[in-house]
Amino acid sequence: MSTKIINILKDDRFEEILDIFKKALADEVIFVLPKRHQALANETDFEILSAMSQEYNRSVLILSPNPTIKNLALQYNFGVLSGKNREDKIEPKPLPAPESEEGESDDSGQDDTSEEESKLEDEGGSSTAFEQFQRDVINSSDPEIELAAMKRQTKSISDIVELPKNDGIKVNISKKSEPILNIEVKRKEKKALDEIESVWQSRPAEKFLAPKRTFSKKPLSFHRPGFNIDFKNKTLTLFAVAVVIIFTIVIYVSVGSAKVIVKPVVNELNLNLKITVSDQFSNVNWESRRIPGQLFSIEKRLEESFTSTGLRDVAQKARGKITVYNEYGTAPQVLVATTRFESSGGLVFRTLKTITVSGMTVRNGEITPGKIEVEIIADKAGELYNVGSGRFGIMAFKERGDTGRYEKYYGISDEQMKGGIVGQAKVVTSEDYINATKQVSDKLISVTKNELETQSAGLKIITESKPVLKELTSSAQPDEAADSFSVTQIAELETVGFKESDLNNLISQYVSNIDNLTVLPEKLKFEFNNISLNKETKVLEFSVIVQGPAYSKIDSDKIISDLVNKNEEEITSYLTSVDGIDSARVLLSPFWVTKVPKNKEKVRFEIQYE
Repeated sequence: MSTKIINILKDDRFEEILDIFKKALADEVIFVLPKRHQALANETDFEILSAMSQEYNRSVLILSPNPTIKNLALQYNFGVLSGKNREDKIEPKPLPAPESEEGESDDSGQDDTSEEESKLEDEGGSSTAFEQFQRDVINSSDPEIELAAMKRQTKSISDIVELPKNDGIKVNISKKSEPILNIEVKRKEKKALDEIESVWQSRPAEKFLAPKRTFSKKPLSFHRPGFNIDFKNKTLTLFAVAVVIIFTIVIYVSVGSAKVIVKPVVNELNLNLKITVSDQFSNVNWESRRIPGQLFSIEKRLEESFTSTGLRDVAQKARGKITVYNEYGTAPQVLVATTRFESSGGLVFRTLKTITVSGMTVRNGEITPGKIEVEIIADKAGELYNVGSGRFGIMAFKERGDTGRYEKYYGISDEQMKGGIVGQAKVVTSEDYINATKQVSDKLISVTKNELETQSAGLKIITESKPVLKELTSSAQPDEAADSFSVTQIAELETVGFKESDLNNLISQYVSNIDNLTVLPEKLKFEFNNISLNKETKVLEFSVIVQGPAYSKIDSDKIISDLVNKNEEEITSYLTSVDGIDSARVLLSPFWVTKVPKNKEKVRFEIQYE
């Protein structure tokens, strides 16, 4: 069985000790406590340690001069060791008697350690008990010993003292004979190190001890040939003063900066340019006055329903639309106006105009009949003719007995025939019709404009965005009988838009190349004239009048390079000689700086446009 000794210092925390206990590989752990300590000083700590010892299946022994600690150890079934009398060890179960007789301690050894023992007692520990216990443990069957001490200070082991082999004392500290103890050396306080020395004094040096190492406690100094630094107060003071002086000089030399503020000469600009815009142009060309654009072609259809307000006696025929099909042959068939179509119920309707039904087509073995839509009207007035959707046959083919054509030429209606009535009924008045058509047209224009605004977001539109209204249709004309009627209309809008930034870029390039001036678009005024859109080429042309200030060009890089390392007098002389500058200011900072810095990165240049 292996044993680990954990020496507890007065300032050690319980969490640190518990962490060492968890990482220990020994089957048995001995805690050595001084008189005064923070860790393992209350019942809560012992309760936690008891739970951990059960979890890791380890036996725990306590060596302490404090009776209260001993009682707590016994309360939680820990073994209690007494350094003054080996026979006074107390555990939950009695330990076996010592295998060998007690040896007498060396008087000289006691004399050598008397000073250290007194120090340990001053620290609150029991050196006599600890020394006796350690001698007993170390002499047990040549064990492999592990000592763990908590790291609290940065002190190192000063030396390890070897003692003769004549100490024959052995003590069994567990129920098993010949325990095997692991040794783990860690940095700890001097008091614990002295205790370790006393443990090692009881074993032969050749088995466990490394060569003795000592460390000088002389003041820290560095020695080289011709070079000697001694960190004394006077030297440190002089060194600090030198650092401050050097730092001040560096700041004085490097922290300087300059700001140059220039106002260029202002010229009045008055241009009149003819500009061409098209989606066929890919970039801005100031020489040909061309800028790229985007073509917008918008078509909107609107249908609205209205209620008739008129009322009178009428005799009105039903009407509607049918689609005439040709499945007879590939040749077209002409049907003159008033051609009679018979409903499935035997009611006759007539076409209102002459139509030509195209022949059927055959493509990839698939036959597609020819077809055309035509409006029909009932042969007689009355509600009887308000028939539903269905098939209509051509009566002429039926009367001739031409069954082939009668079956292959026919009409299909998708909607009910409407308007047939005899008697008092609602009719569409002229006012109803006019109001309905105007309402549809106005709404259609608004819808079309909104669509253009949505599609052209971010672009400039200078054309008149008024849609073109196409043919208007109504399901009922004025004076026709109908409870309600619908009005349908289509609007078209076509225009070209462009980016304002492209126009500004063209103006800037033109002024820069022609007049060698600089313009700011936000300070310019634009007036557009002679706007025209070619419907065939889809090209927009217009004239623009540009007015506003134009500024002389300022070469900031050259001015900064020329001002480097110049004083105030030289700065004034130079800036007055530069063409295009109306006025200028140079700000040097901090207050002690008298020249523009040599480092160009510390010179800021600002042009103020009025």
